[in-house]
Amino acid sequence: MEKGSGICYCCLYFERYYIKGATNFIATKVGRCWKTQECVGTKEICENYERKPKRSNRANGMIKKRINDLMTELAAIRQILEENERENDGQKNV
Repeated sequence: MEKGSGICYCCLYFERYYIKGATNFIATKVGRCWKTQECVGTKEICENYERKPKRSNRANGMIKKRINDLMTELAAIRQILEENERENDGQKNV
């Protein structure tokens, strides 16, 4: 990851504070830096900056995991259907 000076709202260690509104949450102009354990502004610059990973990679990973789960479920269903078919064929031959 990239290290060096950067704006806090783009940092891996920055977590923005939110205020609960009537129908949604409203982002504030401050947050917490988990590296320095301090409350910081979103536009501040710091030496502990590390760029956040791109969101598309996270979404891509979640999609791959979900597809993997679905494929596992389909394989289990296929196995059940094949066993039922073999069982029915066995009863017909008897």
